[in-house]
Amino acid sequence: VLPDIVLRQEPESDGELRIEPQGVTLTLYISLGQDSAVVPDVTGKSFQIADIELRTEGFLVKFTPEVSATVGKDTVIRTEPASGELAPKGSTVELFYSTGPEYVVMPGLQGLPYDQALSLLEENSLLLGGESSISGETIPDNDKYVIKQSPEAGGKYPPNTLVVITVGTAKNLYDYLNPTTVPEEAVMLEVRGLTFAKAMEEMEPLGVGSYKMVRWNPATTLDPNKAEDRTKIYIIEQKPEPGTRFKPSEGVTLTYGSAADLEEYRNPTTTTTTTTTPSTTEATTTVPSTTEPDPTEPEEP
Repeated sequence: VLPDIVLRQEPESDGELRIEPQGVTLTLYISLGQDSAVVPDVTGKSFQIADIELRTEGFLVKFTPEVSATVGKDTVIRTEPASGELAPKGSTVELFYSTGPEYVVMPGLQGLPYDQALSLLEENSLLLGGESSISGETIPDNDKYVIKQSPEAGGKYPPNTLVVITVGTAKNLYDYLNPTTVPEEAVMLEVRGLTFAKAMEEMEPLGVGSYKMVRWNPATTLDPNKAEDRTKIYIIEQKPEPGTRFKPSEGVTLTYGSAADLEEYRNPTTTTTTTTTPSTTEATTTVPSTTEPDPTEPEEP
């Protein structure tokens, strides 16, 4: 078609249509002298899809990114020429697409399941910059929660900011949000004569960090690390002494033995020959306070 030739008009006419010229707009579509096409409406579509549609109509595409707080990332804002306009095939259509807002508010991830946290980062144009386990152990995917994040929630950051998270199990999360308060100092209880299981139970509220266990009788085979032995082990001596102030975090030292050892300690056997008191310097062991005692408790001798 030669240039400047009217291709069509709106409103159309069959030669008999009569109109009042005043107030009526007559639109003429003029030939540009080469194959032309109407620019399709790609507003609101992803720029990848828009690119395909424009090229299908015979246009070249120039991509121009723009910051937008109202149009989603990678979504077309507008084109030039605008949609609906006639443009020569082979000409360039400039496609303006959103890069998202200039800044995003950091969402709160703490307490969220891992998958939900990742989805929230993606929705806010943020990236996962790394993760670590609060316990140092591998966290199973079906019990994985966000415990901490950096940067913290609430601040404004550019899109694509890296966010580092600390993950753990549901129990790890609960323990982190509800820390046990351990007193800096406490008054030592009297635990001599109690079984080790009972002594641990009595001192648990004090927040004792650990128990250094010393054998009174080197020949004893009782092991304070075994739950089944703790109800057979009796406390013979203790440090700190009852009634003294101490730091629970530093632990306590308990000398232990069997029921027979406790009886011998309380009522030494009197003989005509010299007796030797069993040594308390052999075989020490440290028992962490987090080990649960056996609930079975025999009567004290």
